[in-house]
Amino acid sequence: MGDLVRYDTAAEHLDQGVPAFQSYPPNRLQSLAIGVGRRLPNAYFGQRMAGWIRGMIQATARQPVDVEVLGIRMRLRLGDNSCERRLLVTPHFFEPENLAALAKRIGPGFRFVDVGANVGTYSLFAANRGSPNAKILAIEPNPRLTKRLRENAVLNGFDIAIAQVAAGDFNGVMMLRRDGNNLGASTMVPEVAVRRQEPPLEVSCAKILDLVIQHGFERIDAMKLDIEGGEDKALMAFLEEAPLHLWPAFLLIENNSKVWRWDLESEIIKRGWSRVERGENLMFERS
Repeated sequence: MGDLVRYDTAAEHLDQGVPAFQSYPPNRLQSLAIGVGRRLPNAYFGQRMAGWIRGMIQATARQPVDVEVLGIRMRLRLGDNSCERRLLVTPHFFEPENLAALAKRIGPGFRFVDVGANVGTYSLFAANRGSPNAKILAIEPNPRLTKRLRENAVLNGFDIAIAQVAAGDFNGVMMLRRDGNNLGASTMVPEVAVRRQEPPLEVSCAKILDLVIQHGFERIDAMKLDIEGGEDKALMAFLEEAPLHLWPAFLLIENNSKVWRWDLESEIIKRGWSRVERGENLMFERS
């Protein structure tokens, strides 16, 4: 199993080679965009205006930008990732229902598994609100994103375990179809469209159960899955094999049911979870 999780050996000492926070302050245009964007209402007009501002920012982005968002220090690259552009301009638009639901469940010794971590927003959020003995595993296959995730963890002094691997229903390799305009929309599911496709990248794939065992989880308080249509395969493989003590108390899942092969909501409820906090994504609590 160890050969499936490829860590960047340069990241063994994560604090080495990472420029200090505020090494990349926003330029004048970015500061203006931040000031306007963070005052926009989360409604139709505000969302349309935010989209225009983010497009302008993307077109002029030349280097990273250091900002505080959601109480976290982040170094954002704006040219190739929608998540980072949203966090810069409108962090209050960034999945507020999901983050509020997760925040309510963070307690002492919080155990969190972030499947499809992107640049680490959820992992960083959980680490920031959790106690010093929290345990967080961020799973992300794209090396460009894991590098940014590691850097963000360093900027905040957070100890986050990072597995540069795709979560799936087998251990082996898969082809990641990358979206050059939005790295977070990269996928391994053929039915999911990729707008500006880059050459596919071969990545390691592993079962979630093997990863959490490898990283010493004795329980999971919350698990988030956002892997662009692959949530059903990865989670069902986990539930079929994981012992009950590792079943997450709280599940937060991006709703990609149009491309799922499983009726994931029915399968989760059948196993003892209840649907809670109804919104755009799926949230389940286990009693």
